[in-house]
Amino acid sequence: MFISQTSKNAIRILSFLARSEQRYSTDYIARELGLSVKNVRKILFLLLKAGFVGSVQGKTGGYYLAGKPQDIYLRDIIDAIDGLDKYDECIFGYEKCNEQNPCPLHYEWMGIKSKFMDFIASINLQKIIDNEHSLNKNIK
Repeated sequence: MFISQTSKNAIRILSFLARSEQRYSTDYIARELGLSVKNVRKILFLLLKAGFVGSVQGKTGGYYLAGKPQDIYLRDIIDAIDGLDKYDECIFGYEKCNEQNPCPLHYEWMGIKSKFMDFIASINLQKIIDNEHSLNKNIK
């Protein structure tokens, strides 16, 4: 798939946090999303470093969404977690695949990559939340 499992989980965590203005513990987030606490801690560290989440220490502390859902796009999340450089690599893994020396699928991949990049640049957390509500499902 195009998106790593870590990025998928980061999107799920941010979507979860975007549903309310409350603060949640790592344990609570992990339990609600069915993820390991270790994995959630690792992802929250990256999201905190990127500025997508904030945290408060103490008994009433926890993690919260640091921005507005409409301002946080999938492209930015994926970039913060995995980087976007991996999408520039040759689909066959050739080191010298480029316009002057294309692999057999170079031009097809460039078209798919372009559409994928446009897609992740157009979807924000608010759209995910709105779609979730319109489908009347709780995504976990």
